[in-house]
Amino acid sequence: MTPVDRALAPLKGLSPRGRAGLAALGGLLALWGVMVLSESVDARKSSVERLQAQLSARKAALTQQDWSIVADEAQRARRAAETQFWRATTAGIAAARIQGAMEQAARAANVRNPRIEVRELSTENGLLLFEAQITGEDRGGQFATYVEAVAGSEGEVRLTLLEFTGQTRRFTARFLAPALIEEGTEE
Repeated sequence: MTPVDRALAPLKGLSPRGRAGLAALGGLLALWGVMVLSESVDARKSSVERLQAQLSARKAALTQQDWSIVADEAQRARRAAETQFWRATTAGIAAARIQGAMEQAARAANVRNPRIEVRELSTENGLLLFEAQITGEDRGGQFATYVEAVAGSEGEVRLTLLEFTGQTRRFTARFLAPALIEEGTEE
């Protein structure tokens, strides 16, 4: 008797219905195996497609010959951003200009008892970042008028904090203002 005959010997004693059930079970297991294999193949295909897309994007970036266009666009974007910066020859003059604009906006908005402080946060390669803070009394919406007036000043000013106390009618507004220190700017 061969090994296959010995393995199939217990099945010979099964009824035809038992053999059919066993065949159906074997068919289901085979179908399940094919489905798992198909999912695995699909996952591998999508992984390969994603990697090929990444590779072709990197190849395209490497073969791009005209990096000067990219550099020119970056330079134009930098210049456009810098046109909105406060400009001065020293950090002190820049701080004074920012404070002057804040005081002028406070007068224009009729803010009562304004207290304005300007301090330098950071310096890097001629670029400065100032934080300006005003504390004042609001008797009818002056803080909103003040924020609008500050936004119209000569340089970029971004509101970062606005606190309002309803009982005392006091408000605190904090702004960030970038400045560019330039040699030879006339004051």
